[in-house]
Amino acid sequence: NLEVINAWINISAFDIESIGCNLDIFLRWKNAVLQMLENHGNFLSEDNRSRLCSRVSSLQRYQRISTMEQSSLIYASTTMEQSASNKFLLDALQQLKSEMVSHFDVKMDNLQMNLDTIKLSLSNLGEHISELEQRVGGNEDNISDLGKRIKTLESENAYLRDKVDDAENCNRAYNLRFIHVPEESEGKDICGFISSLIQQLFGKESFTTPPAIERAHRSPMHRTKDSARPRVILVKCLSLLDRHKILRLAWEKKQLEYNGDRIHIFPDFSAALLSKRRQFDDIKKQLQQRKLEYTLIYPATLRIIFNGKPLLFKTPAEANCFLQGAVKS
Repeated sequence: NLEVINAWINISAFDIESIGCNLDIFLRWKNAVLQMLENHGNFLSEDNRSRLCSRVSSLQRYQRISTMEQSSLIYASTTMEQSASNKFLLDALQQLKSEMVSHFDVKMDNLQMNLDTIKLSLSNLGEHISELEQRVGGNEDNISDLGKRIKTLESENAYLRDKVDDAENCNRAYNLRFIHVPEESEGKDICGFISSLIQQLFGKESFTTPPAIERAHRSPMHRTKDSARPRVILVKCLSLLDRHKILRLAWEKKQLEYNGDRIHIFPDFSAALLSKRRQFDDIKKQLQQRKLEYTLIYPATLRIIFNGKPLLFKTPAEANCFLQGAVKS
């Protein structure tokens, strides 16, 4: 043991550094020296013990230095590893950035192409819309012109229809309609029968000579054997004065009978005018119930005598309003 202690006392700094290269061996040697110093320190001379303590202090100081160096190495190694890792990460990020930029460039190119296509389509669409607006504007103008022309044509058509209807009624001005005259009572000479019938209805004092009849015929409608209603006889007088006289006498006499059958004599109007005059039928019934004097003037104007004053109404609505007001008053 003393020889080992003496060997430790004489150990050089180089040997200590060599031993410190291996931390495990260094620690075992240090612990062994401390144990020897504790167990055999009393057998050493003062000088040797001082030298051994100095060596132990050197070992401990070297241990601290070695530990710090090792920590520095570990830190440096860790730092290098982190630097390497960071460099790898930066390289990876840079590569990812390059790939993403390249990918986005491709996508942006495609997007730009699509936008250019959309712009072209919108431009073409705008041209089509402008063309359509022009056409629509032109059509609206044409429709407006056509509307005006239609109104003009409708007005002219109504005027012409009134003129035609008036001409037709003027052509019928000499005509009369005999209603409910029994069938086959006229025999073969219908004009002579009508002349004698007029004298029989109104008396020879009204017609000293039989009125001249230009022509007469039954209405050309199909009649069955079972039909009880006789056909209308259309009569054209040769004299307009005779025609007016017959109508006036028929209106004054009210009831006309021939062989027990009640007959009626009316002027011959066109279908359009007859329809207008028939619109006053309800008003005429009300006037008859109230015992008011009235006359339907040609072409279709109702004249009412109210409180001794004549009132004219061109439409049934006007006459009805008057009657409603007259009832309230």
